[in-house]
Amino acid sequence: MLKTLKLPDFKSVSNIITHTLFATLLLFSIFYYKERIFADTSYYLFKVIDHKHFWIEHNRFILVFSQLFPLISIFAGLPIKYILLFYSIGHALFQYIIFLICRNLYKQTWTGILLILLQTVGILIAYFGPMYELFYGAGLLILFTVILYDGKFNFINLLLMIFLALLIFTSHQYTYFLMIFVLLFHFETYKPIRVIKSKTLTDIAEYKQITILKFFKIQYLWKYLKVYLLMFITLICVMIFKKYTASEYEIGKTQAFINNLKYANYDFNYIKSLINFLFELYKELLVIIFITLGYYIIKKQFLSSVIYIFFLIFIISMLNISNYGFEHTRYQECVYFPLIFISCYPFSRIIFGENNPFFRNAFFSIAVFIIVLRLFFISYEGKKFSNRVNVMQNIIQQCQTLKGNKFVISIEKIDAVENVGTNWSYPIESMLISSINPSQKAVTICTDEDINYEQNFNKLTPQNYMFRKWDIYNISTLNNKYFKFAQTNYTFLNSNIEMNYDFNLLNDYIEIKYDSNLKIVENNSEIYLPVTISNNSDFPLYSNKKNDLQICYKWENAENKVVSAICKIPILTDIYKSLEQNITIKKPAIKGNYILIIELMYNNSDLFNSKCRINFNI
Repeated sequence: MLKTLKLPDFKSVSNIITHTLFATLLLFSIFYYKERIFADTSYYLFKVIDHKHFWIEHNRFILVFSQLFPLISIFAGLPIKYILLFYSIGHALFQYIIFLICRNLYKQTWTGILLILLQTVGILIAYFGPMYELFYGAGLLILFTVILYDGKFNFINLLLMIFLALLIFTSHQYTYFLMIFVLLFHFETYKPIRVIKSKTLTDIAEYKQITILKFFKIQYLWKYLKVYLLMFITLICVMIFKKYTASEYEIGKTQAFINNLKYANYDFNYIKSLINFLFELYKELLVIIFITLGYYIIKKQFLSSVIYIFFLIFIISMLNISNYGFEHTRYQECVYFPLIFISCYPFSRIIFGENNPFFRNAFFSIAVFIIVLRLFFISYEGKKFSNRVNVMQNIIQQCQTLKGNKFVISIEKIDAVENVGTNWSYPIESMLISSINPSQKAVTICTDEDINYEQNFNKLTPQNYMFRKWDIYNISTLNNKYFKFAQTNYTFLNSNIEMNYDFNLLNDYIEIKYDSNLKIVENNSEIYLPVTISNNSDFPLYSNKKNDLQICYKWENAENKVVSAICKIPILTDIYKSLEQNITIKKPAIKGNYILIIELMYNNSDLFNSKCRINFNI
């Protein structure tokens, strides 16, 4: 007799998918470990490495969790490569550990999909700068919520909830509103049971029943109200503490908020631009919002829909006072993160709280589809950041062939060859990336914009270095295990020297080539190709504007007919002996067999005999 094939239940399938998605995020964190030190992330990591202890600023104690893995790696004596690797993994692992605690200790499986949504929806640039206190605060808030819904408020659990609340509230001011939002939804979900109404109380049994129900109602109310009251007291204490310990940074942000509230123009055109901005960058989030609102209306959960709409409008208003305008940056993505939490929190609870298999499976499938789509977008953005790291490594390799550890490069050179740009953290990132190979010296690379900021060039001496354009430190403060700097001046990588050479004599000494053993990275429209320029002469090739020395490329078809305009890419640095440079090449629009021709040009003239020819099937 044939057995009936039993399909796996929702719990099993959702569990497998959730673990798989977390595993994907962990793999991403390994693959992009060099890329994920952008902006503040590199700042805090460098401070931990340099000082060999936790680095807490603005009383945001939650930073400890992001610094735990790199600090353990430092005490274990691991090389920089593994410190960077474990730092990147730690950000993803923290959220996964939160999920495992919620799932295994409290049997709350809905938290997994929410934690993954928070790491993907509305996140692109911020994925590569994952050290943001609110990311960690949101994770702990989810754990707090799970303990709240568990309903076991013994002394230990209450202490744990207060401890979590302190970490959450001190992580960022927006957690005040997120906590209130979570508590309101909890109160709405677990509102007290209704007492049976009776016209008469002559029946003793009925009287006793009503009395008992009233008693349980009071007990039920107090059970949760004491938690709400504790959170309110904790919040007040934190606000008082922050008032008297606020840093200059926090005071400045508060003042900027007040100034925007007073003077910024939030007219119809601004609201129209805001709507366009949300539809452009937050399409998936809007889908989640519409599904959640539609569900509440269909289920006649009107109080939930009112709370949801109110907080959406309130948070969007607050975010636009905090960050006026619509420039898409890492900072903007971080500022908008509370909106992602407000939008996704009820949606995740709906998925795992719905009893109707059709709606439950449909909502879960939509959530997974959105996450997979966002992972694809992150990987696409990752190619830009990988190209950025490759360009940085090209510059670092050149610096490591020169004397000294401190260098300056033209910001225009970098902006011309990669899309992400330098950012204020470039000197810090270059120190970390250059230290990955322990056999090579560590270097720091700042831009000409940094060195000219408030006349930094007058402040820099052989005894100090620029940590970032606002901070100049003595080289004696560096952790010598990882960063050994000599007492030298800054070297300019784009020397302001004009080349008055007879280039006819140099033709045989200049060569541009491509190593066919190296992997070519490409997407639908571009190719990322590493080329090497060799200079076997005794005359340096200077890369400043006066000399207009550039890498050029063009496409020929199979009949050797040129089918594209000549495209120019600036040389990154001066070339003394050789320079390896990753270049971005646009593909032909029409598919077919092509020949890519790469050559060097000087002042719009092809003065060098060397040309590189590569066959491509587009």
